[in-house]
Amino acid sequence: MDSVRKAIGEALVEDEALAALLSKPGEIHHDKAPADAAYPYAIFRLQSPERPSWTMQGPPAFEEMLWLVKGVCRGLDAEGAEDINTRCAEILNDADLEITGPSLRFCLRESGMPPYSEDDSGETIYHRGSLYRVVVEP
Repeated sequence: MDSVRKAIGEALVEDEALAALLSKPGEIHHDKAPADAAYPYAIFRLQSPERPSWTMQGPPAFEEMLWLVKGVCRGLDAEGAEDINTRCAEILNDADLEITGPSLRFCLRESGMPPYSEDDSGETIYHRGSLYRVVVEP
């Protein structure tokens, strides 16, 4: 849902405390980071598409979706990615997102994602993030 993507992106980009944790302000990417992205950065993406839920009669009462938001860093430890994940949780958990079209019911942190790391040319890249359940009324 584009309006939810836009709202999450704006909430992250507009936060000065999060910007201070990134390699540069605005190093927040939807879906995946470009090849020339500077570490550390944040990524957010739809993890599970909209799922309509109905009441006994009528059109869907609300739609749920699951979003992944994570910090990514490289180096000797995962501290940069962990700090980004913590700040994103402070921004998004129970956030009052500005969504055009549908009405936001809630945005809540569902769970942490399993932490993982990968090697790249002898350096370690760390991924730390959380899943957020967003529920809107269509």
